[in-house]
Amino acid sequence: MKKITISISLLLCCSLAVAQSKIEGRLTNSKTEPLPFVSLVLLNATDTSFVKGSVSDTEGKFIIDNVQNGNYILVGSFVGYKSTLSKIEIQSKQNINVGALVLEEEPTELDEVTVTATKQQFELKQDRIVMNVGAFP
Repeated sequence: MKKITISISLLLCCSLAVAQSKIEGRLTNSKTEPLPFVSLVLLNATDTSFVKGSVSDTEGKFIIDNVQNGNYILVGSFVGYKSTLSKIEIQSKQNINVGALVLEEEPTELDEVTVTATKQQFELKQDRIVMNVGAFP
């Protein structure tokens, strides 16, 4: 009986391992320079639910392992760049190389910032109270 259960569990594990694939690729900017540490999210195409996530390495390369068969949307996002979307369909056991995904720069112009400070009117020292005359209007 033990041999049968072990055999069945091994068959189930092997069948699950066979149905899993790998997605890989490279992230670059418009000058074909690699983009390190870009966030990648693999979403289910039917309901855009989260499936897996990853981050590109220092050379802009990424790998998402153990992906089941189905239709997916791969989203790459990075601060200062427009997000990129790529539709992926996985059938049977296949490793997919999406090639170079290009993220375009998205310049953001910020408003000016003014920093102001005022000196405290009174300071408490260990043995005395100091009044700062310049702090009064």
